[in-house]
Amino acid sequence: DDRALGHVVTFGVQYARSGSSLRVFRHRYPTEVYGGKWTRGAIQKWLMQVGYPLVNRMSNQFAPAKYLSESLFGVVLIVKPLGEQTDQLVEALEPFAKKYSDRLKFSFFTRAPSAQQLCDTFGIWSNDELLILEEPTYIRKRSHSHVPGPPKYRLEGVTPRSVEDFFADYDAKALPRYLQASVPRKNVALQTTFDTAGGLRELSSWDFAETVADPDWAVLVEFVSTNCAQCDEFKAAFEEVARRVQVAAKKAPSSSPWRRVLVARMDQTANEHTETVKGTPWMKFWPRGRRKKPIDVELRSVDLIFDFIDEQLSEEMSAEL
Repeated sequence: DDRALGHVVTFGVQYARSGSSLRVFRHRYPTEVYGGKWTRGAIQKWLMQVGYPLVNRMSNQFAPAKYLSESLFGVVLIVKPLGEQTDQLVEALEPFAKKYSDRLKFSFFTRAPSAQQLCDTFGIWSNDELLILEEPTYIRKRSHSHVPGPPKYRLEGVTPRSVEDFFADYDAKALPRYLQASVPRKNVALQTTFDTAGGLRELSSWDFAETVADPDWAVLVEFVSTNCAQCDEFKAAFEEVARRVQVAAKKAPSSSPWRRVLVARMDQTANEHTETVKGTPWMKFWPRGRRKKPIDVELRSVDLIFDFIDEQLSEEMSAEL
């Protein structure tokens, strides 16, 4: 499909007795000369590679939106005001743009009112961050079911040094996935205890992965969604489960596993997460320990859910003996 070559602004063909040449003239970067086979497929593949600048600047180059909606590649968005899209930062980015040129294209972007819809879609919160979107054309469906989307990664505070460290971790596959939340990180209340009001903690994308992965806590999470009548019907029952767990924790001795049980709720319409959910309301239980694997809990009775937690904690105590 030649429409995929829409990002190639200018190219020319020169004819000569000794043969023809194909060149792409790239703004700010050296001219590229084709040296491959003269077939449609080979030329198209080459044009797709060289038609992008190594690092796209917002002045005199492509509109960043093209990278998000019309590209066959993944994208690295460097979100900075125009005045901070410096040569020094570009020089720090270019080695990585070369390294990943076969699958990621780099572009600056500025958070502004005119780009608010794009910011909301991709989870851009500030003018000082970097996002890796490996499949930018994937748009999450906000529904009662949930399947984890392609990986995204985020860096806060973009400097030449932080860029180098970030991509070192990206190479090592050591970066946590970026999960888009309903509120900025600064609006998430940092809690040093799980003993919250009513025994129920509301999770967001910012603290979900860290919470369920904590080896010192057993965690029961209810996933809900907007306009879910069944979620509304189950709300009171789940809150009663949370209350009972809180009461059990207060009565238990300090060494009891009941003192380390968290009951939480997650609105998946507003918050991305890493779990597969067949339909809301849906519950998953993460037992304590280093190798945590979630257990689907397909129960609706308060008593049965409480008994399930009790059984899990009893198994945990037996394993420790």
